[in-house]
Amino acid sequence: LQNLEELQEQKSDGIELKDGGCPLKTVPILRSNPNSNVFKIQRGIPDTHCVALVHTNNPEERKFLGVAGELENYKPIVYPNQWSSTRIKILNQNDNIEVGWMVNPDVFQDNEAHLYASFVALALFKWLKTCLWAYPQLTTPNMEEHNMVGTYQLTSQVEWGGEISNPKQSFPPPEMGNGKKALYNPFYTASIMHASYVDWNYTNVLNPEDTHKVWDCEASYTVKDAGWKTEEFGRLMLYGGFNEV
Repeated sequence: LQNLEELQEQKSDGIELKDGGCPLKTVPILRSNPNSNVFKIQRGIPDTHCVALVHTNNPEERKFLGVAGELENYKPIVYPNQWSSTRIKILNQNDNIEVGWMVNPDVFQDNEAHLYASFVALALFKWLKTCLWAYPQLTTPNMEEHNMVGTYQLTSQVEWGGEISNPKQSFPPPEMGNGKKALYNPFYTASIMHASYVDWNYTNVLNPEDTHKVWDCEASYTVKDAGWKTEEFGRLMLYGGFNEV
């Protein structure tokens, strides 16, 4: 992996910012389509918004520069006032950036899976000034997607997984992943393959250490960490739910 400072010096013509811009292959996402209401997105209240994911432990003692993974997305079925996403995320206390695929009829005015980036910078506003960067390799929905997200500011935690919101507790609830509960089989369950992170020393850690599973959803949504599988899958994490397999 190239030094992140070297990547920062490689700018793409036409998308750089006035203060210096972002690294090569960064995709600045302002709107996903002409009808999207991207500025109206809201998180659900805690009892109707939940995650099924894997994240790193000991945020007080660890530092990260980036997180990566190959995301599979099956366009989960959601309804108005609901959304579902598969994403990778890097956090520092209350500040974070996440990148992934989201189905959100209220925001995007359709039921397709859209590439999105979400930024929260409350305590560290300088994140936005030092150029958060995302590196998505775009193919098509229902195919493997490789995403990497990072920042110059050292962060304390990274995570991989799925997230849903159902603020009005409507039925049926939104699907997560491919709509099936997690199994230790990437051919039947939504997964994130080649989950990795970049540590404080610019090392790309292909088999993340000291992690644990987190799920605060009802029993219909689950997550599994299959560990390192093969060169084909790398570090494999599986998640999803609402309907039984």
